[in-house]
Amino acid sequence: MIEPVFAEAFGLQCVVPPDLDTDLLGTFSGEVERRLSPEEAAREKCRMVAAACGADLVIASEGSFFPHPSLGFVPVDEEVLMLADLSNNLEITVTERSLSVNSGSEEVKNCAGLLSFAARHRFPSHGLILKGYDHDRLLCFKGITDESALLKHFDMLSERCPQVMVETDMRACYNPTRMQVIAQAAQKLAGKALSPCPSCNMPGFGATKAIPGLPCAQCGMPTRSTRAHVMQCRPCGHEQEVLYPHGNQFEEPLYCDFCNP
Repeated sequence: MIEPVFAEAFGLQCVVPPDLDTDLLGTFSGEVERRLSPEEAAREKCRMVAAACGADLVIASEGSFFPHPSLGFVPVDEEVLMLADLSNNLEITVTERSLSVNSGSEEVKNCAGLLSFAARHRFPSHGLILKGYDHDRLLCFKGITDESALLKHFDMLSERCPQVMVETDMRACYNPTRMQVIAQAAQKLAGKALSPCPSCNMPGFGATKAIPGLPCAQCGMPTRSTRAHVMQCRPCGHEQEVLYPHGNQFEEPLYCDFCNP
């Protein structure tokens, strides 16, 4: 996901420290609540890696899943990717959002319902989690990618727990759909790292804010589509506005609140 991008762009080899337990910062399955913001969690992961292996150039990611703010219950995958150059006290961060999400959870009462959920969520290429409460004790099986193991764990939980939940395993190594979004974020991060500030020449000059107001091609009124990006350098604070970052100087009337209310 990340290593091929940075190997091609910078000739870097990525190394994952052994026994690094990022579950301490939160888990998708709910045993540990994430108390940090996504960017703070990515920053803390960078610190954990630096402490574990002494590296001064670290990359970390943090994913979040939530309903789309304007499309209701449509899920969104938001991936924050951070490159920390600790020797120069420099952070380069990007965010990638995608509607390509394979996520879900539901209570299952029998094997037929379990296998139906599995089929809808691309099992076994995408891993599943089974969990339930035996009195006050959470029983949780993660990273399930084999049907026999899935049925075995379900039978065991059904005997002990009044309710059994199945959900997609949202860890990237068990969710290829999420891995694709992280790969897109890696491309964006590499591009930003290769973009120097026009004022101080430090890497990481990139968009930090989108300004709406792209005019409608039919009536000329401002739409909610992006008209400009604010580019900023974190080290020196230099900013500049870039018009029409997506190449279009006008928006289609379909997306105009005046032409298509």
